[in-house]
Amino acid sequence: KMEAPYDSFGNKSKEWDQNQDQNTSFTYQKSIKVILGVGVLGIAALSLSHSTNEHPSVDHVSLFTGSSSSTLSFQVGNSASSIETNDAVKAKNIAVGYPWEFLIEPYRETTFQARDNFCDDCDDQSYEWVIDGQTLYGREVSFMSTRIGSHSVQLSVTDPSGVVIQNSNSVMSKYVRREIRTLSESDREKLLVSMQAIYTHTTEEGRAKGYGTKFLDAEHFVTKHLDGSADKACDKWHDGAAFYTNHLAFTLEFEQSMQAINPDVSMPYWDFTIDQYKQIVEGINWKSSHIFSSTWFGFATSSSADHAIDSGKFAYTKVKKVGTSTSTKHNAWGLLRSPWNVNNSPYVTRSAKVDGFNTFEGELPSCKSYMDCFMSSDIAVMNECMNGKAHGSAHVEIGGVWNKDISNSIIKETSGYNLLLMTKNLWRQGYVMCPSECASGEEDACMCVFNEEAAGDLTAYEILKTTGMFSWLYVFSSLVYLDDNNMYRITGLEGSEQETAAWEILLRDTLATPGYVGEMFSSASPYDPTFWLIHGTIDRLLHWRRLIAHSDYVDMPLDEKWGYAHNVDAASDSNLVCDWTVVDMNDPTSMPKCSTGECPGTDKDDESSFGDFTSSDTGTLYTNVELYEFLSPLNDDLPYTYDNFEWAHCDEQDLKFGVQSDGTVLTSYSFPKKGQSPK
Repeated sequence: KMEAPYDSFGNKSKEWDQNQDQNTSFTYQKSIKVILGVGVLGIAALSLSHSTNEHPSVDHVSLFTGSSSSTLSFQVGNSASSIETNDAVKAKNIAVGYPWEFLIEPYRETTFQARDNFCDDCDDQSYEWVIDGQTLYGREVSFMSTRIGSHSVQLSVTDPSGVVIQNSNSVMSKYVRREIRTLSESDREKLLVSMQAIYTHTTEEGRAKGYGTKFLDAEHFVTKHLDGSADKACDKWHDGAAFYTNHLAFTLEFEQSMQAINPDVSMPYWDFTIDQYKQIVEGINWKSSHIFSSTWFGFATSSSADHAIDSGKFAYTKVKKVGTSTSTKHNAWGLLRSPWNVNNSPYVTRSAKVDGFNTFEGELPSCKSYMDCFMSSDIAVMNECMNGKAHGSAHVEIGGVWNKDISNSIIKETSGYNLLLMTKNLWRQGYVMCPSECASGEEDACMCVFNEEAAGDLTAYEILKTTGMFSWLYVFSSLVYLDDNNMYRITGLEGSEQETAAWEILLRDTLATPGYVGEMFSSASPYDPTFWLIHGTIDRLLHWRRLIAHSDYVDMPLDEKWGYAHNVDAASDSNLVCDWTVVDMNDPTSMPKCSTGECPGTDKDDESSFGDFTSSDTGTLYTNVELYEFLSPLNDDLPYTYDNFEWAHCDEQDLKFGVQSDGTVLTSYSFPKKGQSPK
């Protein structure tokens, strides 16, 4: 039975978290004195010169006639981050981080500990605290915050001679997101129970149980993701500028749904670069991670014939059957799945292989991937990097594909996942048709097919070229090359009938049938509970990058102009928008009009589908750029922070971009010119 906490390598050790708060110390003089603007450094409250919100000035007041060497300060801690741990982190004097001097967590009992050097004989009644209007007495007191935001703290100490010393300050209350393996067993169990409730109860049932208006069910989240990414015109949630904002607002929406059940839970993140490190250095396959244990999220592979998740707390989670007559996006069986995923299993599925092969050479995103993203000099490049190399393979590896033969494909097996991405592009462009409805007994015949009517007299070669497929085949196949006449050729088959036949098989067979796809590699990916763990880890990276950019300590600016650096080598990134309103659905030869452009809804001023995250929100939906500003690590109103910015396992590989073990923040980075993608 696994015990917690664990260190950043997933091994049992003493945890330290970014939640740690600082021990602010003030020296007082004889007579009345006001000390303004005293700043301290530490892990969660690190002095920065910029903030999204204007912080009100707080006076630190001393009223006494005692010794000039007298000091009064305090420290805070809780069950997840002790006072001793916070002291140790403060001692590292980390130069870059969040801007709050003290950080506490809502719905966690917090200990406030007074520190002074002048009142050894004082009893508990000599120490008076007024925390957010609540009066408490004692050298140590307990306080529980029940809201996000700044809380005033006034500590007064009266010594036996009647001298009064005061320390007036404030603490910030935010949820702290931690690496899931560092959670205590009780915190992790509470998390899993809260997640299960979302997958078990409908929205109506949950609210009737008293969960509150922010409770939303799994169907809501899957439907929302399908609406954003399974549209025939284009994918609004991926391969575009709104990727980051959509997915992190989405994660926050799910987190707040959990908090409607248990207000003290927060969304942990899964740093899969740790598992990739272990795979490279220690030979431990990522599928052996605690994440995929029988008591957590179930095994990465399934022993079930239909690949249903058959272990863990989410075993045999049912996929909602919405019917084929609804306007909700669904597959031919009326299941809440991608339209091109004709899998008829009634359960959430997972394969961890693509047609029997380990894709991406069996690897998750690595420290090198994260280093590359961190070194981006503008948000457009970093956005694409986070969408692709920093998290994309986790979706593919976990979800997988089966019921598809790629043995005759000219793409090597380890890159077989690209076939599905290319199939989706052909589907959007009208060359692949998927059934709208299938009945029991038609399982073998229920599949997507090539649209022969639309092809007309065009050859397979011509269609592959006009749809842009060759640009990806050239990248992912060692057999395809471009000759001196700008013709794509297959090595060893140049100009032969076999080459022509190979193009035909590739288009009409291999690319026309996507096979069955595990939820995590589809537009219904929120059905797999591991979905909720993977976006926080890239958010944590961007938090660190934005803090670095706003720090006066490191000269590493980040151009945060709204945008997305499209990657022509990514098979998911066609940068096309297909207009299906021009299609005559009664004419099988009628095709959509596709043109280069950004997907509607992804511009900075376009309205997102998110709002109502804070108590001050009016219910109005954020624009995309407003979401980006809201998600700033410097925003007082953002309800969460991350535990730390250490990647010790990356340091071991000499890929140093985070806080070092001794608290050092590198002051010199060699990063690309503006707009250049790191190599």
